[in-house]
Amino acid sequence: MVPPAHHPEPRLWRSLLLYAGLLVLAGPFLAVSWRSWPDEIVDSGRELYTAWRLSLGEHLYRDIDCVYGPLAQTWNGWLFRRFGPGLMTLVASNLVVFALLLGLVVVVFRRAWGLRGAAAAGSVLVVLCGFRQLGETGNYNYAFPYAHEVPWGMLALFGLVFGLSSWLRHGGAGWAGAAGLCWGLCWVLKPEFIFAGGLAVAAAIALARRRGTRAAAPDGSAAVAGLLLPTLLFTLSAARQDGWARGWREATTAWRLVLAGEAVDPRFQAFLSGWNAPWTNFVTHLEWTVGVLVSLLALTSVAQRLGSLRWRWLGLLGAGILVAAVGWTFSRAHVADGWPKSWLGLLLLYLLTRSRGRADAQPERVLLVLVGAGLMARMMLWGRLHHFGFYQAAGALMVVAAVLVSEWPRWLPESNRLARRLLLASAVAAFAGYGGVVVTASTAELRQRTLRIGTGADAFHARPPPRPYGAWLNFAQEVLRREGATGSLLVVPEGLMLNYLTRMPSPVPPFFLFSFATRNGAEAELVARLERTPPDWIVALSRNLTEYGISRYGEREGEGRLLLDWIDRHYERVASAEGRHPFSSRDGDLWVLRRRPITE
Repeated sequence: MVPPAHHPEPRLWRSLLLYAGLLVLAGPFLAVSWRSWPDEIVDSGRELYTAWRLSLGEHLYRDIDCVYGPLAQTWNGWLFRRFGPGLMTLVASNLVVFALLLGLVVVVFRRAWGLRGAAAAGSVLVVLCGFRQLGETGNYNYAFPYAHEVPWGMLALFGLVFGLSSWLRHGGAGWAGAAGLCWGLCWVLKPEFIFAGGLAVAAAIALARRRGTRAAAPDGSAAVAGLLLPTLLFTLSAARQDGWARGWREATTAWRLVLAGEAVDPRFQAFLSGWNAPWTNFVTHLEWTVGVLVSLLALTSVAQRLGSLRWRWLGLLGAGILVAAVGWTFSRAHVADGWPKSWLGLLLLYLLTRSRGRADAQPERVLLVLVGAGLMARMMLWGRLHHFGFYQAAGALMVVAAVLVSEWPRWLPESNRLARRLLLASAVAAFAGYGGVVVTASTAELRQRTLRIGTGADAFHARPPPRPYGAWLNFAQEVLRREGATGSLLVVPEGLMLNYLTRMPSPVPPFFLFSFATRNGAEAELVARLERTPPDWIVALSRNLTEYGISRYGEREGEGRLLLDWIDRHYERVASAEGRHPFSSRDGDLWVLRRRPITE
């Protein structure tokens, strides 16, 4: 395969210097967020609890439920077996994965948009997506994400882009196999990485065919072998104990449950993607996309005129005013709303307007645009940087940044250097202004996390009251310690963090007790299982579940009613954090309950 013309590559030392600079840039953000990454109730406990139980020899999908592929959880279980349980053990692993991801971002964006584009993309990943905290709920960062499949999935996805790029440049079964392996890793992680990777693979095949080059048989064989290898290895590992059929089911969990609809909550997914109000959200997206595009065109026109002024001092004065105005405008942006809604639209417009020749010359741009758009598919009508945006919008935002600092200035003639520099300065000012908003909001949130939870390697910080969860968690630990609690513990409706911190296992596999875990007859089955293996202790706590369509937990069957009725019959209250009822009072509470003595 003859390599096409590409963006001139800088010397290796410049790329290494950029990479080192980005690692240094990550240092202050990591320090400010230190031990404030997890959430005390939502998701984080599941990640720790699963790794702990796996390290004790229990089995994923059989003893502990999981709706994603087995790779990340198997790795975390091995870490706990090798180094002992500890939140910081998983953090250390995730930081290594993030460092590798950052290196891949530098390489693939350098190929696509040069060193300047790589610097912009890497800075966006570090500053806006890496370790910031936007909102009270934790988890949405690369140190301790809500699902540890995220850093692995991002690494595999950008590894896929690198492999496809190298195959398109040089050909060869080695690069084809590497690309296939990276996509194969996505298939044992999470569905969004499978989808985004599939778009990149399809684009690479189409680009190769447009050049008149068909993949050789060894290339195709190597790619297919790499694709199947992770799934086959996990199938083989599980089949030794559970048989081939169950082994295959476990290895294919990442995509099979989605296709079967077994672990999909339609109301929650509609909420996440914006399909709960599709027309309103679509119009909002369209308005923002058109608005940003018109603004870019207007800035281009103004820059061209300022660069053409006879009086250079006047052009410089106007340029300074324009750059300051752009920076001020983006510094007023709302972190949770606004221009993130334009990112998917801008990516699609960029893809549609690229000429055939340019796509052939720099295929990495097409691959990265498709990966960014594919990751945002799950939030197509509700684009955002907060919440899942730390990875689902990261690819799109990195592409937008690279295009604005690398391509946008080249819209103007090379002879008008002042105008080109003005557009570059405007792009930098825009991201600096928005970055300042994000960093300010994140720092303000992180500074409020002063309540210590856990000890030693498990210690982390959460918000103190009026956000009650951290204080409730500490209260429950103290009560259980005072009562000499041992045996099993069930936290209703969610709270595996308490199971992990007390090292008390849950008697049932589900990691929460609502949504698909209790609907369509599953709650009755859950209660029947609890009848056979009742927990020694129960902790009931309030949790806002409106995003799942549940206004009050226990109000109806399928949403906790059968479970709470069973608890009322068999358990007695030992302690109450606030003296209220967890599910009937407006402000909620936490109760610690003990199984009633069995009378003859």
